[in-house]
Amino acid sequence: MESCLGCIICKKRKRLIGQLRYQIAISMRAILLSFSTLFIIQLNHAQNNRINIITSSTDSTQKFSLYLPDSYTENKKFPLIIFFDPAARGSLPLSLYGTLADKFDIILVGSFNSRNFDNNSSGIALQAIYNDLVSNYAVDKRSVFLSGFSGGSRAASQLAIENKGYFHGVIACGAGFSDQQISPDFKIPYAAIVGNKDMNYSELLDVNHYLDSIGNDNILIITEGGHDWPPVDYMELAIVWLLEKKINTALLSELKNKWQQHSVQKITTDAGYANYFDIEQLSRIVSFKPEMDSLLRAIPQNKTFEKDKRKFEESLDEENNYYTRLINTYTKTMSFTNIDSVKEEDWDKLIRQIHFMQHTKDKYMQLAGTRCQDKSFRLCVEYAMVLLQAKQYTEAYNTAHIGTYFTPDNFHLPFFMAEAAAGFDDKKLARENLKTSIHKGMTTRARATTDPLLLKVFSKEDLEKFFEK
Repeated sequence: MESCLGCIICKKRKRLIGQLRYQIAISMRAILLSFSTLFIIQLNHAQNNRINIITSSTDSTQKFSLYLPDSYTENKKFPLIIFFDPAARGSLPLSLYGTLADKFDIILVGSFNSRNFDNNSSGIALQAIYNDLVSNYAVDKRSVFLSGFSGGSRAASQLAIENKGYFHGVIACGAGFSDQQISPDFKIPYAAIVGNKDMNYSELLDVNHYLDSIGNDNILIITEGGHDWPPVDYMELAIVWLLEKKINTALLSELKNKWQQHSVQKITTDAGYANYFDIEQLSRIVSFKPEMDSLLRAIPQNKTFEKDKRKFEESLDEENNYYTRLINTYTKTMSFTNIDSVKEEDWDKLIRQIHFMQHTKDKYMQLAGTRCQDKSFRLCVEYAMVLLQAKQYTEAYNTAHIGTYFTPDNFHLPFFMAEAAAGFDDKKLARENLKTSIHKGMTTRARATTDPLLLKVFSKEDLEKFFEK
């Protein structure tokens, strides 16, 4: 094995995660598996004063956050987790999970350069972080893990594939691989975490089944949430699964008891298939297995279990069928190149299908409807961003317009429409949509008054007046 990670990364850079990002502009499937950036950038989080901001000693363009555990000393080696956030919020995962670093004696690092839609930024960041950390800190090179959320999760997964031998596990949050067709010869422990309202829920179920089929060790941890970094207790489970052999037995016993009680409470109120699946995954933690297996044997004895399982599977089928119709309708609409090609009646059937799922009495179908709406909205947001960057302004306008049918009160979409209209020099249309965006809650003046597209057709003073009104 070569001693410098850069020797590997530099040779493969063109085939890193940037490959998927190029495909976004031409592949609707890639869009549906895409990243979610815009609506997480504004998330506030408390800054931990033990997080240090480091400039790489090998690449001055690269910055990363560093959290050393309480027990850190140069006299022993520590596991390392490298985090990728889709919006390059390098300190955020460390703020969220610093307590776990202290609890399990782990070094945490987060990149300020790796971000969605920035070709190869994750590979370049990883090269700098890895080489800095193993050279300057007491890192156990046999226990280096990659983690990320959304697009950062795809980057972490892809980089683990591209650089096997350097990394010993992945914690994938809210998204899976860029390409699930992983070679059966590739073996790396893979812990995935996803919310049951996350648009990528069904995708990570597929990843779980695929990795099982090729014999790759993995665990899928389900939270009660949407598309976001997971709560600390669920990240803790992933760390326990990866580092179980290095965790003292007293701590493992404490955690086992906590999750056993949690699981008992869940099946007391709902002994359905989804909870059965969650407990089956927890049984993959070796020290949890006897207690979890005991619960698993009891659940299928419930006379409604098989019916509940069928409903679970039917909801996933309905969700996947919806995605197919979404892609087909979008592709048909975007085959026209004028701004009058988007018609509400073309989208009404899909919107009614979402409403039907959300208002049915079946709990699985309700969750599927929530995921379908979120997926539809994010598809429009993310593809509009890509098209704006590509200067395909009519297509960006139409895409954002479609998004307003799914979330009519959201102010980001009319703002994109204003940008796109300015891009094709329609000042009147840009004004109408900017006013709509402000009316719906757009309050960040600086975003508008510094926007290069809006400044093509408005002066900065004109833009300020929109907010004053």
